[in-house]
Amino acid sequence: MSYACEFSSLPHFSRIFSLAYNQTPMKFKKNAREKIITETKIKNRELDAIFGVKK
Repeated sequence: MSYACEFSSLPHFSRIFSLAYNQTPMKFKKNAREKIITETKIKNRELDAIFGVKK
């Protein structure tokens, strides 16, 4: 990721990212994954209700 954004080193990227987003890249990634999983579960429950799927 850091090289794709043209940063020459991972520590420099991490430091700049942390300053910009007030969290480390790893925490950002973890939070993003959790958000996607939660949204997917909600969407699936809504579709189950629409189509009458019982669990």
